Amino acid sequence: MVSSGCEVINNNINVPLGSVAKSSFNGVGSVSPDSLQDVNIDLDCDPVSPIKIKFDGTPDASQTAGTISLNNANDSNTAKGYGIQVKYQNQPIELGKLITVSEKNNSGNFSIPLEAGYIQTSETTTAGKADGTLQFTLQYH
Repeated sequence: MVSSGCEVINNNINVPLGSVAKSSFNGVGSVSPDSLQDVNIDLDCDPVSPIKIKFDGTPDASQTAGTISLNNANDSNTAKGYGIQVKYQNQPIELGKLITVSEKNNSGNFSIPLEAGYIQTSETTTAGKADGTLQFTLQYH
């Protein structure tokens, strides 16, 4: 018998962070509360253990924890001085590192809860387009 493992229910997840005012930030390292969004990666799994996830994306030049750079960062229409921070269990994710999200999973649906929001990464900021891309890879036995 062979177990199929886990299937991602929502493969391409679009997380609209919206348009936010520069005044919603309080300086470098602050996240705009107006942009915060909860997002779930939903899985349908056979009994497997453990379930791990790894996130890959372009880190923001500021090296702020859990922060990816905006798409087309060098484009004149892209916002400057901001990134997108992603958190798991209220902690910034570490890009490229496997995170255990479940030691044991019973058969059925399982969700990985995340939070994303715009973060100010520089004293100097410019308004503009602020999209980002983050990939994830699952590992399970």
